[in-house]
Amino acid sequence: RAGIYVDTIISPSFRTAVAQIVQIPGISGLDNNSVLFEFPEGDDGTVHEILDSAHFAAVAGFNICLLRSSERHFGYRRKVHIWLTPGDYRNANLMILLAYIIVGHPEWRDADIELFAAHREQHLERNVSRLNELIAQGRIPISASNVQRVPLGQEADFDQLVCDRSEEADLVITGFSLKKTIEDKGAFLKGFSTIKDILFVHAVQEILIADEGEEG
Repeated sequence: RAGIYVDTIISPSFRTAVAQIVQIPGISGLDNNSVLFEFPEGDDGTVHEILDSAHFAAVAGFNICLLRSSERHFGYRRKVHIWLTPGDYRNANLMILLAYIIVGHPEWRDADIELFAAHREQHLERNVSRLNELIAQGRIPISASNVQRVPLGQEADFDQLVCDRSEEADLVITGFSLKKTIEDKGAFLKGFSTIKDILFVHAVQEILIADEGEEG
């Protein structure tokens, strides 16, 4: 039964609006730590402006989430697929935390979370073992049975792997490198042609997930 607080900023440009947003404290008096940008599927003109503002917010210490939305509006809200790649361990906890926050909403109460670990074949066993160790320690709150291993061959296209396995998912969550995405002018965000609603996550802050009784 939580309420929703909405604030409106009128600014001469999108960039200056973001500059104001990152300085506004949360309604509890604590600093905000994350910002969510949204752009509709196929709207390539907005991506450059969003990436510029996302870089500004990241420099200010904000975690960045980019939602590419579609007319499907998350479908039946039954499946959330999280995709981890070798470079995503910094993003992993925030991605999983966001997935649990989402499925905590009444409209997503019947949703299942599945995690796909995509790694080069020679590193797959080692990285999945590391992932299972984090799960066993309670660092990542997901069942090991919900983790699927996905070999990423030398010629494998990560974009295509996600499309093949997650086309029917109601929401796909994956990490991204802000620097690389700016360099490729948002090409990574425009891929995944058969995926409708996809959330790209870039964690600037370290997110620690631990048991309630754990200290340190």
